[in-house]
Amino acid sequence: MWNISGVDPAAYIAFYPSCVTTYVDDTGVSDHPIRLFHGISDDYVQIGPCRDYFGRLKQSAKDVQMFEYPDTWHAFDYPSFPSTPMIVKNAQTTHCDLKEEPVGRIINNATQSDFKYTDDCVGRSPHVAYSASSTQSSEVAVKDLLRNVFSLK
Repeated sequence: MWNISGVDPAAYIAFYPSCVTTYVDDTGVSDHPIRLFHGISDDYVQIGPCRDYFGRLKQSAKDVQMFEYPDTWHAFDYPSFPSTPMIVKNAQTTHCDLKEEPVGRIINNATQSDFKYTDDCVGRSPHVAYSASSTQSSEVAVKDLLRNVFSLK
C-alpha cells in the first residue's frame, strides 16, 4: 500500500515495531525474509501483538523469524541508554487492539469506534534500557541474514 515505487526489498528487518494494528491483508507480504527483534520486557511497544501477527504470517508459509530477548526493554540497541531501565517521562505508548477498516480507517476493537490518542488503552511513561547481550545477538542475526540474502561469505 505504501510502497508505490515498485522496489521489493531483499529482506525486512524490524527492531521493536508496533504490531497493535491488524491491517487489511496484512499477511499478504513479500516472499523475502522478515526478521523482527523485540525485548520481552518492552512496555513501550509490547511484544504480544507481534507474536500474534507472526503467528498469522507463519500460516502464510513466509520466511519469518522473531527474536525475543528476555529482560530486554525498548531501544535495547541504543548504547547511550543505561542498562538499568529508565522511565521516559510522558512518552506515549499504545497498548490498544486496533484494526483497519476499508479506506484506511483505524478502529479500536475495545470501543468499536475510530481510534483516538485519548482512548484508555493509550499510556504514558514507558521504560527504555540498553542491553549489550541483546544488541550483540541481534547484530549476529542481522549479519547472518544479510550474508544469506546476498550470498556473501
